[in-house]
Amino acid sequence: MVYAQDDPETTPLLPDGDEGETSSSLVELAGPGDPLNPQNLPQWRKWLCAAILGALTFSATFASAVFTAVTADVAREFEVAPEVVALATSLFVFGFATGPVIMGPASELYGRKLPLFLGYLAFILFQIPVAMAHDVRTILIYRFLGGVASSGSPAIVGGYLADFLRPVERGVAVAIFAATTLIGPSVGAIVGNIVMQSSLDWRWTAWLSMIMAVVFGGIGWLVVPETYVPVLLKREAQRRRLKTRNWALHSKLEESSVSIKDFAVRYLTRPFVMLAQEPILVLMTLYVSFTFGMIYFLFVAYSFSFIRERGFTPVGGSLPLIAVIVGIVFGAVYVSRYTLTTYSRKFREQGKLVPEDRLPPMIVGAAVLPFGLFWFAWTSSPAITPWPQIVAGVPIGAGIQIITLQSLAYVLDIYSVDANSAVSGTVIVRSLLGGLFPLIAIPMYQKLGERTYEDHGSSTGSTAAFFQINTILVIKMSWSEASRGRHQRPLGENEQFIKLIGDRAHPAGREQWSVTATATFKACDDRTGTEWSETLREGWKLLRFEHPSIASTVTGNVLDYVTPNTSSLAEWLDRTFFVVEDPATSADDLIASLKPSPFVTLHFLPYQWEVVLHTAHWRTDGYGALQLLNTFFVAVASVVDAGPPKISWGEELARLVPSVETALNLPASTTPHVEVAARQFLATGAHLLGTVGIPYRGDLMTRPGGTRRVRLQLPKVTTEALVAACQARGIGVFSAVHAALAAVNYARAPADARDKHYTSTIRLSLRPYLQEPYNTPALASGLYTGGYMFKVPSTQSWADNAKQYEAEYERGVTEDFLQSRRQYAILALEGLRKGIPPPPVSNIDISFVDGADQLVTPVLESKNVPLEILSLGFGVETLTRQTYCTAWKFRDQVEFNLWFNEAYHDATTAAELLETLRDVLVKELQI
Repeated sequence: MVYAQDDPETTPLLPDGDEGETSSSLVELAGPGDPLNPQNLPQWRKWLCAAILGALTFSATFASAVFTAVTADVAREFEVAPEVVALATSLFVFGFATGPVIMGPASELYGRKLPLFLGYLAFILFQIPVAMAHDVRTILIYRFLGGVASSGSPAIVGGYLADFLRPVERGVAVAIFAATTLIGPSVGAIVGNIVMQSSLDWRWTAWLSMIMAVVFGGIGWLVVPETYVPVLLKREAQRRRLKTRNWALHSKLEESSVSIKDFAVRYLTRPFVMLAQEPILVLMTLYVSFTFGMIYFLFVAYSFSFIRERGFTPVGGSLPLIAVIVGIVFGAVYVSRYTLTTYSRKFREQGKLVPEDRLPPMIVGAAVLPFGLFWFAWTSSPAITPWPQIVAGVPIGAGIQIITLQSLAYVLDIYSVDANSAVSGTVIVRSLLGGLFPLIAIPMYQKLGERTYEDHGSSTGSTAAFFQINTILVIKMSWSEASRGRHQRPLGENEQFIKLIGDRAHPAGREQWSVTATATFKACDDRTGTEWSETLREGWKLLRFEHPSIASTVTGNVLDYVTPNTSSLAEWLDRTFFVVEDPATSADDLIASLKPSPFVTLHFLPYQWEVVLHTAHWRTDGYGALQLLNTFFVAVASVVDAGPPKISWGEELARLVPSVETALNLPASTTPHVEVAARQFLATGAHLLGTVGIPYRGDLMTRPGGTRRVRLQLPKVTTEALVAACQARGIGVFSAVHAALAAVNYARAPADARDKHYTSTIRLSLRPYLQEPYNTPALASGLYTGGYMFKVPSTQSWADNAKQYEAEYERGVTEDFLQSRRQYAILALEGLRKGIPPPPVSNIDISFVDGADQLVTPVLESKNVPLEILSLGFGVETLTRQTYCTAWKFRDQVEFNLWFNEAYHDATTAAELLETLRDVLVKELQI
C-alpha cells in the first residue's frame, strides 16, 4: 500500500496554525489507483455488494407492507377497529422517516457499515415482540421501532453505492436499489395475503420478516466492507501510528473532532437544513415522496377495486400487483439500458458528466406514470373486464421506478459529499407521505361510492402530470423575479469575498483587483476610428443582451437585473460606453485613471484602434473578460453585416449567470471533510509571510497611485522554440514561465532576502466542472476560477521548480478543491471581517489564461468588413507593492503583461523584470 505524503515545502498548512506538525504526516489516498480506494474493488465484489445491499433494502420495505393484509385478523383477535391496526403499517413507514435523522449523518462521521448493521440487528430483534404480542399497543410500538431501525437501508445504501461505484456503474446499481425499494412493499402485500389465507396465523408475517433479515443481514455483514474513504484513512492512520510509532500520522477526519453537541446541533439537523436551503432537493424530494406514497396508496386502491368491487379473493386481489412489479422491472431495465448506452457514451466522449444527464429518463417516467394512473382509473368499473385495469399496473410501476431511481441518482450526483444527508432528507419526507397515503386512502374509499374511483385515480394522475411539468421546467438558474421586470439573486460567497477586498479601496477612489482586458484591432475599410464609434456602440448594446449580467447592479449582497426599455437602455449605454477623444491618451494612461463603476464599462480609443474593458473582479476573471471581448467583437461583426440589432426584450433573462456555488451545485451546508479541506486551502495564504520580494519605493504610509502595465511579446519563432523545448522536457509552457518568474524574484530581491521561499498563486479555471450550459463561453462570464498559494524553496533550481509547478497544474482541480469553494470563501470572509490584514508583500504573482486562441477569434469574417484582432491584454488593478504578471498565447505568440502601481514601481523597472523573465527562459530552455 502506498500513501501520499506531500512535500512539507509545498503542502497547505494545517488549520489552527499547529506548529511542529506538517501535512507530511497526513495519510491520504496515493491516487485513483490506490488499493484503499473502494472504487478499485474487484467488479465481482462490487456487484455482489450492490445486490446484497439491495436485498437488505428489499427486506426492510417487505416488512413495511407485509402486515397490511392481516389487519382484519389482528383487529378481530384484539377486538379493536381495523383503522387502529392499520396504523401498524403507517407507523413502520413513519419509522423510516425518523431513523435517517440519525442514520444518515452518523454514516458520514462513523462510516457506512456500523450504523447500517447495528440498525439492522435492532430491526431483527424488534420482530420478536411483534410476533409474540398480546396487545395492539405492543405491535404498534415495535412496528414503529422496527421502521426506525431498518431505515438505515434506504438512508445509507445510496451513499454506500456512491462510495464504491463509478458514475456509469452507479446508474445500474441505483436501478437495482430503487427496484428493491419499490418491489419490497408489493411482494410484502402479496405474501401477507397468502399468509392470511394459509394455515399460518398473522404472527408469521413478523417471523418471515425476521428470517429474511437474518439471512440477508448475516451475508451482508460478512461480504460488504466499509467503503467511506475518510473512515478508511482514519483506520489506516491508526494502523501506521502503531506500526511506525510516528504519532503525528493522521487522517483529515482526525483533524477536527466532533463532540456529541456538535453532532446533535450540526449534523442531526443537516437533512432539514438542506431541505430548507436547496430548492432542487425540495422538488426532487416532493416528487419521489409522491411516487413512494403511491405504492402504499395502490395497496388500498387495489384492495377496494379488485376485492370489494370485482369480488376477487384476498390472494387473487393482491396478484394484480404483479403487474406493478413487472412495470418496476421494466423501468429498471430501461434506465439500465440508458445508462449503459447513451449515458456511458457521453461519458466516454466528453470525459465528464453533469447531474442533469440523469434527467431525460425521468421525464419519460414522469409521462408514463400519469398515463398509467389515468388508465387504471378509467378502467375501474366492474362492468369492464379486469384485464385492462390489471395491465395499467405496468406503466404505473415503470413510472414509479424510473422517477424514484433517477431522482435518487440525480441527488447522489449533486450532493456526492453530503449524499447520505441529502438522501436522508428525501427518505424522511417520502416516508411521512408513504405512511399518510394509506391513512388517507382507506377513509376516502370507504366513504365514497364506486363512480368516484375514477375521480380518485384521475386526481392522482393529475398530480403526477403536475410533477412531470416541474421536472421538465427544472431551472438551473438562481435568479428569481422580485417584481415585474426586476430579477435578483444573492451574491455567492466567493463573489462576496472578492468584493469585500475590492471595496476596501473605494474611499481612495480605487478598487483592488478590478479586471481589465484590452484588444487592439483593425477593420478593413476606409472609415476612421472615430467613424467606427457608433458601430462599436451598437455592438456593445448587443453584448448587453448576450451577457446581461454585465448590466446588473449590486446593493449590499443582492444582485439586481432590470429588463430595460428604450429609455433605460440609452441611459445604460451613456454610463458604460466611452470614446476617448484625446489622441495623446494611451490605453495605459486610461487604465491608470479608471475608477470603480457599478457596471462593466467599455472604452474605445479610436486613434489607437484599441478597446479597454473594465469590470469589478467579483463579476468575472481573466477568462470571462476575454470571453466578453470576443462576444463583443462578434456582435460588432453582426452589426456590420446586418445593421443595428433587433432586440428581443426579456429573452436575455435565460443568460443571467449564477454564482460559482450554484453553477457547481455546491450544497449549502458543510461536512467535517469539506471544512478541513477549506481550512487547508485557506491556510496556504500564510505562505505569503516571509516570502521573497522585490525592492519598491515608499513605505507603508505611501498612498497608492494608478495601476500601469508594461508588455513583452515573444516573436513567433521564439514562441515556437519555447513550446518545442518545453515539450522535450515534459513540462508545460506556463510551468516553465512560472519557474522563470520565481528566478526573477530571486534575481531582483535584496541580497539578504534571497534565502526566503517564493510564494505565488496556482490559479485554476473551474469552467470545465460547471453544470451545463455555464461551462460554455456563451454563459461562462462569471467569477469561475479559484486558487491557492504555493511556495518553492530558494534552494531549488529552475528545473526543479518547473517540475514542481507542472505537478501542481497537472493535478489540477481536485474534488476537495471543488467541494470546498463555498466554505473556503465563508472562512475567508470571516477572516477579513474580523482581522487586520497583514502588510502587503512585494513579490511578483502570476496568472495564466490557457487557450486564449479558443477564447478569442483572431479574424471575424464578415460579408462587408472583416475585423481582425491583433493583440490582447488582461490584468488586475493593484493598489499594493505586489505586482502581477499575466501571460497567454494568442496568434502563435506568447505575451506577458506586468501590472504594477506607479506609486511603488516604475515602468523602467517593470520592463527590466519582463526582460529578465525572457532571459531566464532563453537560458534555461536553451532556445
